[in-house]
Amino acid sequence: MNTVLSLIVMVCQNTLKDDVMYTIAQYILEHVYDLREMNIKSFSENAYVSTTSIIKFCQMLGFNSYSEFKNQFLATLQMRGMQLSEKNRLLTMDILFSQLESLTNDHIDKEKLFKQIDEIVQHIHEDKSLHLFGATFPLALAQSFIEDMAVMHIPVYVHQNHFGENDFTRCEKGVWLIMTLSGRYIESNRNEYHQLCSMNQQTILISRKIENIGDVAMNIALPHTISVHFDEFIFLILLDMIQLRYYQKLY
Repeated sequence: MNTVLSLIVMVCQNTLKDDVMYTIAQYILEHVYDLREMNIKSFSENAYVSTTSIIKFCQMLGFNSYSEFKNQFLATLQMRGMQLSEKNRLLTMDILFSQLESLTNDHIDKEKLFKQIDEIVQHIHEDKSLHLFGATFPLALAQSFIEDMAVMHIPVYVHQNHFGENDFTRCEKGVWLIMTLSGRYIESNRNEYHQLCSMNQQTILISRKIENIGDVAMNIALPHTISVHFDEFIFLILLDMIQLRYYQKLY
């Protein structure tokens, strides 16, 4: 959906280096509701960026001023909240599970999966943040999920694998979710992967890979789909399960 919130998430997802534009976009996702009372001066002071950078950010998104950006952002945030409520009104975990089953011939332990989702949701609620790790794809699938979680006061940080060095100490606390369909991310970034597993007691792996996965707190084993064309839908359904369960239990 082409809203201001969508554009901000896109900036966060598509910036490989933590430049000032990323800093501003991520700060907004961390303070979506605080923005209502925040003028450009207080934004600048709280985010440790210049007012000039904020204006350039607003112009990059197509707005002439910070006030114009803020008004439009708050309007679309309210609209997104109503859409989230409507989307979840009739949606159930059983419906999502049925969708999951329809895409695979593998047996899926429903009780185990639901318990894992509940544990993830509880950890997110306790830590108030979520970090996603992996290659550009499948992390690109998380766009709508990140928007929904932001509406529910949970910032999601995207850490794409790239050719530079990643400083995971900057991630601080939070739930760390590694998304890799085949496990190629693990094999190609073995040292980085083990570093992730050793630094956080709430590192969760979502992958088809079940061997040599190291010391992760939780492993959600992805089923094989009836066609590779449906692989991405598995990730989308699991993210929807996390979003829905958080909405039902804690929002």
